[in-house]
Amino acid sequence: MDNGIKIGLLYGGPSYEHAVSCRSASNVALQLIKLGYKVIPIAIDSLGRWSIQKLSDQLVATYRLEEEVLLSSSQGLIYKNKKLDVDTIFPVTHGYGGEDGRLQGLLDLMKLPYVGSNQKASTIAMHKELAKMVVKESHIATLPFVTVDENYDMEELLKNIKEKVGLNILLKPEDGGSSIGVKPLFDVDKTKLSVALQFVFKYTDKIIIEPLLTDFVELECAILAENSSVIGSLPGQVINPKGVDELFLSYEQKYLSSQSAYIKVPADFENSVLHSVSDLAIEIGRLIGIKGYARVDFLYEPKENLIWFNEINTLPGMTTKSHFPLLASSCGYDWSRLIPFLVDESLKRPKKENLYFDEFK
Repeated sequence: MDNGIKIGLLYGGPSYEHAVSCRSASNVALQLIKLGYKVIPIAIDSLGRWSIQKLSDQLVATYRLEEEVLLSSSQGLIYKNKKLDVDTIFPVTHGYGGEDGRLQGLLDLMKLPYVGSNQKASTIAMHKELAKMVVKESHIATLPFVTVDENYDMEELLKNIKEKVGLNILLKPEDGGSSIGVKPLFDVDKTKLSVALQFVFKYTDKIIIEPLLTDFVELECAILAENSSVIGSLPGQVINPKGVDELFLSYEQKYLSSQSAYIKVPADFENSVLHSVSDLAIEIGRLIGIKGYARVDFLYEPKENLIWFNEINTLPGMTTKSHFPLLASSCGYDWSRLIPFLVDESLKRPKKENLYFDEFK
């Protein structure tokens, strides 16, 4: 079956989530092919070089000079001295340079349609501080936080943390994902904080510091957006086979462990809680301006019945272990419906957002 639509599957990139991106792309390529799309794998290596790869079960992002893809603001993608013929780009990129608006802005400049949110929404969602500020403006609960860059004053920072966050804290890259560079601390003091900051600054130039919760459940929702219409799944509950002793889910526990975390859909809570979380996810998607799809994550404290917005992912993982496909399937969007929805939405949108698009085509 060939539906005649050519997809440039874009993956890899310079972020610490490069390997996850390759796994996501391998799975998405399989689903696209099953549905009759022509897939052109375009890899971005760790140095930011683009080249076409051979289709395989396990896609890699190794630069191939003879298959290099060049970028042109007037012609789009150039391959072997000709414009690369693709109908839309399907980015399966995570983190820095792929999910944070940089890539989306580049694709806009090249006048290429693409799956997923635009530059503005991607930038807001990727930067945890920005996302929390947008959400707080609409009176949706977020955990208190402090942000810090490398020009900090230790005395002032420690005072702010103790006053606004508490003694038990979690440090995270403000613009990161997949739990890379996350550091928990109990009974924070100067020495512990100094060591933790040095560790997290290896992965970012800005850190967000939040309370370290110990009695909570992670809940996740899929949202799907087309024009002003946004729908959401009921939340799934993230289950850690290692039990409650884990303070947070590490990268290894998410992707590499033989006892990886998994998601139970829907979560084991009352319908009122499930629908409240789903409604919040939809509202957050609208506030940030999500296009196509996203996953919205919450922290839930059952004893106090408190729901905290945690973060939003505009290009969620699409590996065989990823949560988003299961969440989407639970609200009627299995792969056979999800992929066409995302591709169709990407093809419709540029004609509304770019007045010059038809002329360019």
